[in-house]
Amino acid sequence: MKLKLAVALRICPALSSTAAGFAGKFEMVEAATKSLAVALQPFSVKLYIILDGCPAEYVDLCKREFGVLKNVQFQLIETPSIGNLATYARQIELLSEDCEAELVYVCEDDYLYRPQALSAMSELLELKNVDFVTPLDHPDRYNCKLGPMLRSEVVACAGWHWVEVATTCCTFMTTAKKLKEFKDRLLTYSSGSGDVVMWLL
Repeated sequence: MKLKLAVALRICPALSSTAAGFAGKFEMVEAATKSLAVALQPFSVKLYIILDGCPAEYVDLCKREFGVLKNVQFQLIETPSIGNLATYARQIELLSEDCEAELVYVCEDDYLYRPQALSAMSELLELKNVDFVTPLDHPDRYNCKLGPMLRSEVVACAGWHWVEVATTCCTFMTTAKKLKEFKDRLLTYSSGSGDVVMWLL
């Protein structure tokens, strides 16, 4: 039986000034959603997609990529450009209200996934001392452009290596139980505390 996973994906049509390798934001989101659709295959998924000020082509893209997946039930939530902090809060609220999920995943629109990425993350969460896991792996993790990483441990699991870090860029997986337990602290980001402060809490 497939693990039940609730996912809250937020999509914004604005392209980050640091993004590279894509002609525009729609092309980036298209590549990201295709890779996410493949990575979701091992799970039974409830997918909440927050489209923040997105034109109709993004709605069509989501229906095209996720509407054909037998293991995914998805819900489109269109918001009027409410921004980063508000859409993040909406993700946390949606996932904390989902009563069926065993695992929850908070994610953004600019991640490219290997096919086994989410499965590997769920396996890591089975270790007794792991509560949260992020797939963020970027050169900035190694040259410290994201600021001090406060590394303290490297763990091997599911054929991958994992490094303890102080930031997730608001993309992470945890259990539904842990999300509810730490909900108030996770919501401090939406009040402007920043990602590092949220995780230190």
